[in-house]
Amino acid sequence: MPCRSASALYAVLFFFILLSAACKKHNPSSSPLLPNPAEIFVLGKTDITTQYWINGTAIPLPLPANTGPGVVRSMAINGFDIYVAGNAVISGSSTGAFYWKDGVITHLPDTTGNASAFAVAVSGGDVYVAGTTYYPQNSHTPYTTPTALYPPTGYIVTVWKNGIPMNLPGNALGPGVVHGNGERLYAEYVSGLAISGSDVYVAGGSNEFVQGLDSTYQFARYWKNGVPVNLTKGLVESSGGRVISYPETTGISVAGTDVYVSGAIDGASQNQSLYWKNGEVTRLSQPGSFSRANSIYVTGNDVYVAGYVDSNNTSYATYWKNGARVTLGLGSRGSNANYITVFHGDVYVAGSEDVNGTSYVTYWKNGAANHLGVNGEAYSIAVE
Repeated sequence: MPCRSASALYAVLFFFILLSAACKKHNPSSSPLLPNPAEIFVLGKTDITTQYWINGTAIPLPLPANTGPGVVRSMAINGFDIYVAGNAVISGSSTGAFYWKDGVITHLPDTTGNASAFAVAVSGGDVYVAGTTYYPQNSHTPYTTPTALYPPTGYIVTVWKNGIPMNLPGNALGPGVVHGNGERLYAEYVSGLAISGSDVYVAGGSNEFVQGLDSTYQFARYWKNGVPVNLTKGLVESSGGRVISYPETTGISVAGTDVYVSGAIDGASQNQSLYWKNGEVTRLSQPGSFSRANSIYVTGNDVYVAGYVDSNNTSYATYWKNGARVTLGLGSRGSNANYITVFHGDVYVAGSEDVNGTSYVTYWKNGAANHLGVNGEAYSIAVE
């Protein structure tokens, strides 16, 4: 009997040791008897530094020696690891594309010495970064599509998988827009990145020359495994022989086989928020209004979109849930929402708000504002 009782006691102790280890993640003080509280990761900048915050504690992101100011826009959490994508000036006007893993920086390779990183995602052990590579005039760096070989000039969308770059096909600015020896000019951009199973989705677009109109417009699209999907159809408006409004993408979220892309109609007379589901557009604001959708997140049957709405010449951070608008920052002198996520039914939004002339790095949880720093902005938020 005594031996049997001791064995039972050891079994109970072993159970609690395992439970304690499972509950501890980034927070070493978690109790083994209580649910681990949500940990909130916010990426942003202040007037002093670029950094991320873990539960309100700021952690600066280091930059390589002899580099200029850094810019970050995207963050991903994978288990215990924190990934951030961004870029920094490396010489003159040239920039380098970087990502950080737990504060350790990696310079992504490029063929021209001038690249930028805008989005990061992690799947399994693979790290994906999406951005652009700038090809200067007369660089003659060839890029092969399934049907053509051309030397690009300008900005080409690039995806790095574990540091290996691959360029994506785009649209040149048209036959009338060339450089020097006939190189075609490209002006591609990246707005988001998502991984679903083995599929890689990149949101972005390009400037496109409009035949018959003395203008260019923003060509909205996403790529699935490098194959472009056009989102621009029916959304370009012109007047007096010029394009006056055009669509652009701002973020992407994938749920099963459905692809959701946030965006905006951008023009001189309006900024209208919208999103696409599998290429079909849903407008979140009316034509002639001033609003913008900056981020999209889908969970179950619910679609969340974050951005801003202008009222009386003041912008207010806003999110829409299934098209119903929720306004944030009503007590501020101006606010903006850059990113949205949902965790256990709670809605988290990252952005900024102005209070008495000071712009605060801000995140909202279910509408309640939390300030993390001054003279800055939050670009991304993740909760675990």
